[in-house]
Amino acid sequence: MDESRNTVWVGTHARAVVCLDAADGRLVARWDADGAVFASPRLASGGAVYVATLAGTLAALPRNGTGPLQPRWVTHLGSPVFSTPAVVANEDVVVVGTARGAIVGCDAGHGAQVGRTGGTGEKCRAQRC
Repeated sequence: MDESRNTVWVGTHARAVVCLDAADGRLVARWDADGAVFASPRLASGGAVYVATLAGTLAALPRNGTGPLQPRWVTHLGSPVFSTPAVVANEDVVVVGTARGAIVGCDAGHGAQVGRTGGTGEKCRAQRC
């Protein structure tokens, strides 16, 4: 729920993320994703909505957008993502877990991977983790 705009963001298995008016259910904005969205989108105070897909992508959408949305950035992670993105480090890093057991951190500003652990206990390869 985005209380500042009175909207609700929802990911769908129909490969879309929709932003609905909380009062009347009217469609405010939509992003056609490359795969189903299993987990909830994460609203960040910095003006972005972070979404992960079962196609293995993490995207940053504009929180104040309307109509068809263009992502600020999209990062391909190489494995489906079932987790809701977490925003950490003063909202500088977006973190998700992949179906193959990796925990991936991406720069919130441009989507580049800043850290990644493997599913076998590999240590994080970035100072920000």
